[in-house]
Order: sequence, then C-alpha cells, then structure tokens
Amino acid sequence: MADGTIQIDPKIRFFISVPDWKPEEASPFQGFSLSLCRNSGFLNFIYTFPTDIFELTPASVPSRIARRIAGQLPIEWHGRSPRALKFMPAPIEMPFTVVILDESETVADYQDWLDQCPGPVTVIAKDEGHITYDQLSFDRLRDRLVEICAELETIATLGGVAEAREAIKSWVLPDERKLPYNLGGHGTIFPNLAALSVCGFTSLADEPFERLGDESAYIEQIVHTSNSVLDEREASPPSEANRMFPRTPDLNLYLPATFDHKTAFSSRSEIDPGMRKEMVLTLRMIEKQNAYSFVMSTPAQVKAMMGRTIEELKAGAKPIGNPIMQIRQLENHLGTEAVCCLAASEIGSVIRLPNRMNFTKGLVRSFAQHYRADRPQMHKRAELFRGVQKAIAARFPEEFFEVLDRSLDGVRVIADSHIEWLDVRGIPLGLRYNVSRIPVTPGNLFIESLEKKELLLVAPDAFSEILVISGLEEADVIAKQFEVAFGHFGKLWHDKISLNFIRVKSRKEMVNAINAFQGMLMVFDGHGSHREDEPGVLWLGEEAVNVWELRSEITRPPPVVLLSACDTHAADRNHATVANGFLMLGTRSVIGSVFPLHAKHAAIFTARLLYRIAEFIPAAIGMFERSITWLEVVSGMLRRQALTDILHHFEDKKLLPDDWSIESTTELQMLVDVSNPDPFANVQAEMAKWGLPDNDLKREIHSALANSSTISYLHLGRPETIIINSEENVDKFFADNGDD
Repeated sequence: MADGTIQIDPKIRFFISVPDWKPEEASPFQGFSLSLCRNSGFLNFIYTFPTDIFELTPASVPSRIARRIAGQLPIEWHGRSPRALKFMPAPIEMPFTVVILDESETVADYQDWLDQCPGPVTVIAKDEGHITYDQLSFDRLRDRLVEICAELETIATLGGVAEAREAIKSWVLPDERKLPYNLGGHGTIFPNLAALSVCGFTSLADEPFERLGDESAYIEQIVHTSNSVLDEREASPPSEANRMFPRTPDLNLYLPATFDHKTAFSSRSEIDPGMRKEMVLTLRMIEKQNAYSFVMSTPAQVKAMMGRTIEELKAGAKPIGNPIMQIRQLENHLGTEAVCCLAASEIGSVIRLPNRMNFTKGLVRSFAQHYRADRPQMHKRAELFRGVQKAIAARFPEEFFEVLDRSLDGVRVIADSHIEWLDVRGIPLGLRYNVSRIPVTPGNLFIESLEKKELLLVAPDAFSEILVISGLEEADVIAKQFEVAFGHFGKLWHDKISLNFIRVKSRKEMVNAINAFQGMLMVFDGHGSHREDEPGVLWLGEEAVNVWELRSEITRPPPVVLLSACDTHAADRNHATVANGFLMLGTRSVIGSVFPLHAKHAAIFTARLLYRIAEFIPAAIGMFERSITWLEVVSGMLRRQALTDILHHFEDKKLLPDDWSIESTTELQMLVDVSNPDPFANVQAEMAKWGLPDNDLKREIHSALANSSTISYLHLGRPETIIINSEENVDKFFADNGDD
C-alpha cells in the first residue's frame, strides 16, 4: 500500500508435516507416505473448518456455497517434508498458517524456524504445541486465531487486523439440516457427506453400516448422497459471478487402485513361512476384491485376514489385524479423506466405483497390442474396442447412470482404469462430457494433484507464444507431418500465435528450452515409449529422457503440456508415465496418449488445437460473455476431432446424405462445440435424420470412434483451474464486484 502497510491475508492454510516423504519410504500398494496415512484423520477436521476468516461471517454465509462451487474457496492443505516446511519462514501477512506435526516430532524440532518466522504460526502437536492433539476442536482453533489477531494489533505496518479479529469473532454456522433418509457410516459415501456437511447437514451416518457384503446397499447410499450433493448445486444455480469464475466439475468418479502387486511384497527369507503364505493369500484377496468389501470364502482366507481360525473366533478370540491389510486400509483411508477435501472444496458429488472396474487390464492390454501391431485392421480394432467398452459397462453399476445423466458442469475421473471409454448412449464418456483425470498412482502424486491449486486467470494472449520442442531429426518422416499440418493451419493463426520452435538433441538442451520459456503451453513433438517395468521416456535422437529425473532441473514447468508422442500415458504399462512425470514437475494440465499415435493424426490434432486457441478462445469469450476453462477448450477440441473422424468414416462408406456440403460439416461442428452439458446429443439427433437404421448408425459411429485418435488422448491434471478471459471483462467484473 502507498503508506507502507501491508494487508493481512485472510486465507487459512494447513500444512501436515510428512517426515518420511521419500519414494523409498512410500506405502507398498499405492505409494503414499505412511506418516501421512497415519495422520489422515486431521483432514477430517480440516474440511470442517472455514477456508478463510471471512467465509463464516454473517455477510458471507449466504454466498458461501456458490463461491465454493465456483472454486473461489478451496480448502488449502498440503503435505510437506520438514525440510520444505522450514525452507521459508511464514510471512507476517499470513498469520493464519497452521502446521500439524507428526507424533514422532516435537515443537523443539521446529523452534529455530518458529523463532525466525516474521509472523505467527499455529503448531498442532502431540505435546506442547499451541494446540495439542487432544485439544484440537473447531472452537479451540478459532480462539487461537482470535489470539493471533490480538498479538498483531500492535504492528502498525500490518493493515486489516482489527477487521480480521471482528470477522472471526462473528462466525456463524449454517442452519442445521437433516437428510430425508438414513445412512450407515462407510467410506464409500464419506466424500459426499463432507460436501453435505459444508451445506449444513448434520447427524450424517450416525448408524453403523450393517449390510456388509450387500453391494446394492452400498450403491443405494452412494446414489442417494450423490444426488443430494447435486441437489445442493442445483439450488445454487449459475450466477453472475460464474461469468468470471466458472463452476467446478460436479461429478467425480473415484476408483482407488494399486501398483502391480508383484512390487508390493517380496518373500524375504526372514519371514516365517506360515506368515508368508498368509501374506500372499491376503495380497490375492486385495487384488481380486470385486465390490466394496472383501469376501472370505475359505477357512484359509479367514485365518489370513483375521489372524484367527474360524474356531478361535467362535470361541471369542479377537481378530489380529493382518499387517498387509492394515497398510491397505490406511492407504484407502487417506485417499478417501483427500477426496473428501476436494468434494467439500467444490461441493462436488463423488461416485465411489467398485473395485472390479480395475479388472479390465487384460482386455486393455490386448487392445493396446493391436494398436502396436504393424498392420492393425479397422474392423478388428472396432471389435476389440467394443469388448473393452462392454467389460467396463458390465462392471459399472447401472444405478450410477442416473447420477451421471445429472452432470452439468463436467466429470473428473480419479482413477487409473480407463473410465473415459465407458459407453454413454453410444459415445465414450471422455467425449460426451468435459472430462479430466487425476491418476491415483503413485499415491504421493495423487495427493499433490488433489491439493489446492490457485486459480490461474489469464488473458487469451497468454497463449500467443507457444513453445514447440522437437526431438526429431529434420529428415525424420514424422517431422514432415508437423511441417505440413502447421503449414496449412499456420496460415490461419500466423498473426495471433508465435511458435518458438526448438529442435533439441539432448536432455540438457530440452531442460534449458523449458526453463527459458515463460508462456502457457509447451508442445513436445517426437517419439515416446514405455517398456514394461521401466519408466516412460521421451526420445531426443538416441537419448532417452526420463521426465521423473528432471525435478531438480526444471525451474518453471509450463502450466500446459501437450505430448504429441506415443505412449506418454500408456494403457498397459506402469504408473511412471511421461504424463505423470510432467504432473510431478508441477504442470497443471497434461494431454497424454495411451497408445501409439499416427504421426499425421497427431500433427493435425496439434495444429487444430493451436488454431482453436487463436480463434475459438477469443470468439467464445465474446459470444458467451464469460470465462472459459482450459478443460472446455481441450474437451471441445476432442469432440470436434472425433466428429471429423466420424464424418470421414461415413464419407468413405458413402453414407453421408447426397446434399452434404462444407456448410453442413460446419453446422455439425458448431453443434458439438456449443455451451451445453452434452453437445454430442445434438450431433446424434441430427445424424439420426439421415435415414440410416438406428443400429446401423450406432455401429458406424462406434467403428469410426474405435479408429479415431481421440480415444488415445487423456487430459490429466487440474485443467479446470486454468481460467481464460479478456482483460476488459476482468477489469469490468472486479470494478462492478470488488475484490470478491
């Protein structure tokens, strides 16, 4: 400020110390920090607390839910190693910083850092913290924040302290509400309950869940609570504020997964043979879990799981937890609590999918092998894709489709399984809706992806300079495809986009090019590969680059990365993909491929996306008079490319109407790109008018999509947090609405 004062930051931030945040100390099944697993219960407290000091003031409560739906009040929590926590002292203008120590740590371990911090920090510890574990409550932490304001009121250079103190003292909780149905407590519905608790619902799942093993009971609760969350979103319809801050995805499809179990356990010689046998049996039970609970059908399984024989249990002996199962339960609990924080941040519904949806790996592997064949056949590919889709649909509970049909704001897949290929009325889920994905392995990356992401508000010209890194020799035939595609479409964008094209021949050259780039979007054009049991790599001539090894070298990862290379998020390989590697570096949005890409198709898709950036983004902002998200930009492009592939297929089969024209194509492309929750429904309705029998129409659309490159692309990360609007609209909005 002009008088030298700085304004107090109202945000409440939580940091959980993770002393074992190292890959070699991660949990064996999903790759979480074990200490974070043990401390996941703190997340249950964090998502019940306001996200800033003004959220629960009487003036702000009426708009609270709408602002959460718009992504303006995300819960801010982070897992951090002690070294990272101590790296930067907490500034005085951020006094509402809360650090939760692991039980293995003491306040004395942090005393030097606390003494160096210009501003106050609240420490929660097992003993001797500002608040101890057993003292932690909503009221106690609120009182602590009031005490901090009292301490800061003597600092003349800090503004807004008195207002902050009065705001905290004025907090009011929303009116208590009750759900019209009864629930049994179970982790499958906890994320929905977290979202509903923000809306004022109390006494949720007070009863124990008793129908264990009855899948219909789990599904019934998931459907009820998901619909209740969507009801709350519908009760807070799109508002004027959403013209600046678009609504977050309203539906999350969550499916925990594990690494390949071969890496989760080694039969070390020092383990007792009997214990080893029980551990192997338990691993098999985890791997074969079908629904939401484990089925123990043999005495050996009961003994392995419970640590007791059936006779011992009948005699009154208490179960002894299997160590493998205990670890897996800790992992599942942490994953669920992290998704709870996301659901509460956005008032988003969460469908917890049954574990059997992870069982499609064999079919996916066959499909991938066909893609990698030297001369794949179009008909065979369509058959294989139909088989994969049928397998996914057979494992997707029918009752969940009614919830899926209610989605208006986009779908987020939180899984490793290929849910994007689910057939939804003849179109894969990933094309019918605006869809993004957060991978669930490795676990620590999963947690980092779920943590709060600052909304990145940029103008369209933020994309005016694009970095294209090529790992190809100039004479490479694949490089020629990019030249042709860029030459054609470049005529349409040349005055709006500047391509910084750099051909690199080494890892160092690639790192230098990325670090020197300050723009939004980087394209990698080249070869990628992912061998079994090895990390995925990008090829720079003869040099293979493992992106996972670049964390200490990349200082400024581009917010958006398009990987125009094969197998950058391979469908039948391990979690160490190139796309995941860029997420690990800090990239916000990564477009990766699950299969090898045809060079011509990849070049055309990239060129069309750049044309879309140059023309569609400014036009859409002007037409809709609102912000658009990067999720919308990419999803619309995928639909447009899919429709192009469908039309080419129909043209080859001579199935287009006799009077078909370029104008007809343009009209259909406009339909697939409109601001509508289900644009493909409009396209299918128009195609139904062509006179083809319904079954023939569906069969040909399926065949076209099975052979389209669009099913090879996955959109990973948090693209919904990248918001694009014109500077004029932004200035006008904030002038009319203030800083809110």
